[in-house]
Amino acid sequence: MNIPLRSLCLGLALLIYGLAGSPTPDRPGAVEIAISTFLMGAAGMSGLMNVFRYKGDNPLWFSSGQFFLFFGLSVPLLMGFLGGNDPVLIFRDVIGLLFLALPLVLTRLDARWVVLTGLLFSVRALAPVMGWFWPLGDTDALSYFANAPTVLFAALFLSLGGFTHLIAVSDLRKVLLGVACLLLCILPFIAMSWSLQRASLAYSVISVAIFFAMTFSRAPVRSSAMIMIAILAAIMIWPQGVGLWHALAEKTTLYGGNQRWAEIQAVWDALRDDPMNILFGLGWGGTFESPAVAGIRVNFTHSLLSSLLLKAGVTGLILGCLYLLSLLHALTKERKRQPVMVLCLWGPVVIDILLYASYKSLDFGLILVLAAGCAMRSCKLGNAHVSVKV
Repeated sequence: MNIPLRSLCLGLALLIYGLAGSPTPDRPGAVEIAISTFLMGAAGMSGLMNVFRYKGDNPLWFSSGQFFLFFGLSVPLLMGFLGGNDPVLIFRDVIGLLFLALPLVLTRLDARWVVLTGLLFSVRALAPVMGWFWPLGDTDALSYFANAPTVLFAALFLSLGGFTHLIAVSDLRKVLLGVACLLLCILPFIAMSWSLQRASLAYSVISVAIFFAMTFSRAPVRSSAMIMIAILAAIMIWPQGVGLWHALAEKTTLYGGNQRWAEIQAVWDALRDDPMNILFGLGWGGTFESPAVAGIRVNFTHSLLSSLLLKAGVTGLILGCLYLLSLLHALTKERKRQPVMVLCLWGPVVIDILLYASYKSLDFGLILVLAAGCAMRSCKLGNAHVSVKV
């Protein structure tokens, strides 16, 4: 079988990432260098040069993404060095910026690779809990594998895809594929449940409900059968479900919104005394005393929006919002033609923008690439054809 070089590079990058990589490594090493090298090979020279091409008919998300990337590689970078920020922290923030801009250079991505990454991260999240041996990479709980957006995407893609195949019931192969998908989706759901990922679990329930509401009008008998199977499965795991509900309720009682509003206030307090900081932030590598982690000075916030405000100021926040909101709007417009894929992507994008710190990871960049591909299946950007294979 003749595999294109770019597809091979991308597959190797994501395989290494899933097996041995980390969403936000403290000290990038050989694994990260290998992943970066293969990612550049997957993008190719045309993909890298595509960032510098401007066309009037490019979609808004692409053009605004170009402005956001150019701004991020200039003003916040300069502010970071002028402010004396730690070079290691500056480097990590620049890498996070490049991940955000991944849809500008990576124009082809098979969704199944992202699912595989999510499954591998699920196993690594559960390894220390289940006592499983993992020979590669880290399995420390502080590596935050379970709240990676690829884990949520894998859970949704496999569960909704499995139900779709079973509702279709066109042949035995579809049935077996549907059953296999539903069995595999158990892994990411257990990983999210064990680490009490409230937003991810809540969105999963909502998306499954929306999915059945959509399919019921088209195939009421088969959809009803799938709903009964889902109810039966829920009854079978009822004790575990009740325990999970109590654990989630206790976490909400203890932590509430994890000091999100107080965190935003702390970010504003760090900027408000200097108009330059308000406009352009503290620069990449900027830190502040976060109430979300007991007042410790850290380099991250739990929302991409507050992080952009802290490090790139109001200017960077506006440019970042224009890029991400226009991409999300383009994705949402596909809800009638690709409803399942939109459901699978909408949650991971919004949750990571608003609630989780995974926006700095390669995972989030991959989800954005899928969102761009879903929104632009048959459009051309410069000389590159944007597509997503599902």
